[in-house]
Amino acid sequence: ISGGAVTVAPIDPLFVTPLLDGLSWGVMLVLIAMGLTLIFGFLEVVNFAHGGYYMLGGYVVFASVDAGYGFLPGVIGAIVVVAILGILTEKILLKPSYDFGPITQLLIMVGAALVIEGSVILIWGEQGKGVQTPELFAGSVNVLGSAYPLYRLVLIAVGLVVIAAVWLFLERSRIGLVIRASLTDKEMARAFGNNIPRIYTFVFASGVAIAAFAGALMTPLRGVGPATGASILLTAFIVVVVGGLGSYRGSVVAGLSLGMIDMLVARYVSFRLSGITIIGVLVVVLILKPRGLFGVEGVMEE
Repeated sequence: ISGGAVTVAPIDPLFVTPLLDGLSWGVMLVLIAMGLTLIFGFLEVVNFAHGGYYMLGGYVVFASVDAGYGFLPGVIGAIVVVAILGILTEKILLKPSYDFGPITQLLIMVGAALVIEGSVILIWGEQGKGVQTPELFAGSVNVLGSAYPLYRLVLIAVGLVVIAAVWLFLERSRIGLVIRASLTDKEMARAFGNNIPRIYTFVFASGVAIAAFAGALMTPLRGVGPATGASILLTAFIVVVVGGLGSYRGSVVAGLSLGMIDMLVARYVSFRLSGITIIGVLVVVLILKPRGLFGVEGVMEE
């Protein structure tokens, strides 16, 4: 205290930066995992192609920037292109399989993942691609005495807005209420005149479009390559299982928590241990709570 004024020392940047990095990565994990959660919760389909749709989002952004259209049109294009592919996938591949059980659906989605991976190799080659951080969001800002990249702060803000918007949609909109009602009793939902097959398509397309959105946003930071889909799929499944299969709240809590753990371990312990630590968290959660943090006996909680 000097001259009646209180001087507060800035927080150590070595502490602030990993926390913000963990939050930005955690928010992106939530976006990826919540689409996987909604598809499993409503359609009861384990979408093994989910990582491929994430990867496609990155490639569409790269193609847009490479063609001179820019980053933001690429993000919008990623959402539109993957949503259309999601509609086609559900209507052409999944719809005929609903009467044949989960094994058939699993094989279909594994096949879709392989087709996506093969297609990107055929079009863009085996080398990874990347784009520069958009000029609009380049540079750093001061956060608690630490210079931090503006783009990562934008990711946090945009991600949190999307997470909140999806929650509000599920809780307040008519379609959201139909989705939640259908999770409990699809026949009852049909009895009130709801078009369940159309909602199936909507949920699948929306889920993969959100994953593509996350993939597009992460491309300036992590790039994209043919192996991206498989690696992100594993991480997304860990988030979903830790949070509880079919639990939207679980995906949010697990995604944010595992993102923070991943970055903090990488920063303060070892970069090579971060992935192992996440798997360790998965094992511990499954031992203590086999259904995950918020998992219930039904497919998806109310």
